[in-house]
Amino acid sequence: MRAVGRTMLATTNQLLGRFRVPHELSMFLEDEERRSHVWMAYARFALVGIFLILALLGAEGYESWEQASYDITTIVMFLPAAFVQLFAARFERPNAWLKYVIITVDVIMLGYLAATPAPYSVEPGSIAAVEEVIRIYRGQEMQVLFIFYSWVLISLSARFVAYFGFLLWLAWIGQLIGVLIQPDVFTMNELPEILRGAARSVIERHPRYVDPDIAAQNMGFIFVLTLGFIVVIRRTRSLTRRLFKSERSRSSLSRYFSPDTVQRILDARQSGVHSERRDTVILFADLVGFTSEAETLPPDQVFELLREFHGVVEDQVFSHKGTMEKYIGDAVLATFGGLDGGPDDATRALGCAIALRRAMSKLNRKRRARGSHALTLAIGLHYGPTVSGVIGEGRNMAFVVTGAAVAIANRVQAEARRLDADIVLSDAFAARCKNEVGCEDRMKDFQLEPACRLKGLSQPVSLWYRPRPKSAATASTPVT
Repeated sequence: MRAVGRTMLATTNQLLGRFRVPHELSMFLEDEERRSHVWMAYARFALVGIFLILALLGAEGYESWEQASYDITTIVMFLPAAFVQLFAARFERPNAWLKYVIITVDVIMLGYLAATPAPYSVEPGSIAAVEEVIRIYRGQEMQVLFIFYSWVLISLSARFVAYFGFLLWLAWIGQLIGVLIQPDVFTMNELPEILRGAARSVIERHPRYVDPDIAAQNMGFIFVLTLGFIVVIRRTRSLTRRLFKSERSRSSLSRYFSPDTVQRILDARQSGVHSERRDTVILFADLVGFTSEAETLPPDQVFELLREFHGVVEDQVFSHKGTMEKYIGDAVLATFGGLDGGPDDATRALGCAIALRRAMSKLNRKRRARGSHALTLAIGLHYGPTVSGVIGEGRNMAFVVTGAAVAIANRVQAEARRLDADIVLSDAFAARCKNEVGCEDRMKDFQLEPACRLKGLSQPVSLWYRPRPKSAATASTPVT
């Protein structure tokens, strides 16, 4: 029994999860609901004002003060709800039940006014009053309640629409009952003796005849209309939810990929892009001496420096069709070919490293012009096996690269300090570069460092490095 209970609970949670709204979207809808209270209040003010103006303009047509006061009172009766809606809009989280209370009161008041004759038109309890009630029923004047659908649909709530449809059902049933309890009324099944055998057209013209089919037809119409609105709202909310999740995924992925790559990922899958093992070019860039210097800088200067640095790196990585794997304070990890390897991964990575050095030189000129010290950048490039892919869903979507090759790229970058170089290449990267057309030409300024043992590695590694220009070395010591 416990196993069956757990299975039923899991199935229920799974079904409910399909209709669960993301938190951000839920907050957005709540904000829109609060706004709808304001706009519906303003619309109510406007409608009440218009009807009051029309009533005053037609004051000459009133036969008595009783008639004028009744019409004005019935108009003003709908005004308090507007003040309630404005008051509710002041709260951060609007009361969900309030709209149900307001629409219930509206339907009751308007339904009663539409289904009963005005007291000044006929004498209550008289034969004329009974016949007027039947005439109103035949004229289907309660269809004026359908105008509330324009108000209800603003909420974009299927539950609210269903509740309103239920109210209309009750209104038509209530009117039918109210007509049938009038004295001396009859239906086709309860014909008086004098009308038995008469033609149907004669019976239907009788002032006391009531046709229940009128209510049944309107209730059927309400059912179909309500069901259609519910389907439309469900479809709209589903599309909104999918669009919201897609844009949230796009926003998350844009931190790692260029715009064209983001679109390609979203076209390929909705969640959990393929994760696989492949050889990847890894770029590791770091600001030399930043950690110690940042301890003496004001917080605003530290973050301003990092924003400038991250902006430069992001522009160059994306322009060379690379992937931003992560920011680690003053260090940046980027990959080329981690998502879908290409024949020019090393070429693009080395081009990105060289472009980064040029961009940093340009940034340093701006920093020196405003009295700040230049930034010293160390870049390491390595090529090796990694496991990479996009994981997560929505705002938790992230690109992940892991493997020993990532650690080696960091070690290669760290050698830039010892070699006084701005770009250092591992022998594995140099071998890959030599196999790509045009990549080896970019290595003409690099020098070979004999095999050395890197921290954490058992086997020695040969390095290629580009010596840091002397002008840059002398101008870029402390970071401030």
